[in-house]
Amino acid sequence: MFRRVFSGLSLPDGEDLNDNERPPEPEDWEKVERLVLFLEGFYLLTKRISGSHYVTANKGLGEIASMYDMLNNWEQSEDLNFQAMAIAMKKKFDKYWGDVNKMNKFIYVALLLDPHSKMVIVELTLTDMHGPEKGTKLANDVKEFAYSLFEEYRKMYATSNIPDCGDNMSMDIDNSKGVGSDYVRKLKERAKRLKGTSGYAISELDRYLNDQLGPEEEEQDSLTWWGKNGQRYVILNRMARDILAIPLSTVASESAFSTGGRTLDPFRSSLTPKMVQALLCTQDWLRAKEVPIVDVEENLKELEEMKEVQRGESNDVDDEVVFVDSLV
Repeated sequence: MFRRVFSGLSLPDGEDLNDNERPPEPEDWEKVERLVLFLEGFYLLTKRISGSHYVTANKGLGEIASMYDMLNNWEQSEDLNFQAMAIAMKKKFDKYWGDVNKMNKFIYVALLLDPHSKMVIVELTLTDMHGPEKGTKLANDVKEFAYSLFEEYRKMYATSNIPDCGDNMSMDIDNSKGVGSDYVRKLKERAKRLKGTSGYAISELDRYLNDQLGPEEEEQDSLTWWGKNGQRYVILNRMARDILAIPLSTVASESAFSTGGRTLDPFRSSLTPKMVQALLCTQDWLRAKEVPIVDVEENLKELEEMKEVQRGESNDVDDEVVFVDSLV
């Protein structure tokens, strides 16, 4: 629209105007179009990760990889200005996202818990970004972290919450009263106990990773898939509920690329002082380091010794005061 307006603008001949006062030339419009194309990807990415009405945790790694690919393509641009811009932005990208050891591993686990991606997409993404050798190693580290996290969830929740697959099984020999009946009963008791061990629980994660990817028609709604299949993966369902609920970014979209101060959205600015204080204190407690429990008896002994020393010093001072008064 603006291009047509400026094209119809005519200036008197001989008008002495600076370059910045003249209407844009055709080359300028071409540069603007390329700049819009360059910034459009970042604009759309910012909108996607700043959403609050849908799951964003499982989109993090994919968006990072998309940005990585986009900057790499612009680095090969024939336009030297855009090439320099892409190189400068790539340095910023490497600063925050280049070192995978500094990245939050929950970004990877969230994508793993996406039934339409799972471990396959995680490994392919890491391989594309870091090469086959390093990417495969990182994927194995992510998988190991996911298993350790799954083990923590298994310990937190009692085995009574896990459907007992053995309750529906019937064995004729179990009801008989013979030499083998006690042995079979003991075997079944041992089998039930084994269902609560890591070997049994981890198989739930194995089954999930080995199953086919979720159907394409539900690709945009991971929570719906977990709502329908939660009974198949009881512990993993709890894991997905907690991790997928984490917002990918808490920065307001309008301040993501702003050079000014931080912008608070209406929700955050409406928090009461008491609520803000509670959130800050809770965050401080969660980040605090573990302090070893001190021996109370030893502390009491030290306090008694300190009191004795103070009493002795006070007596010495009183004696000195009396001695001085007597001289006067």
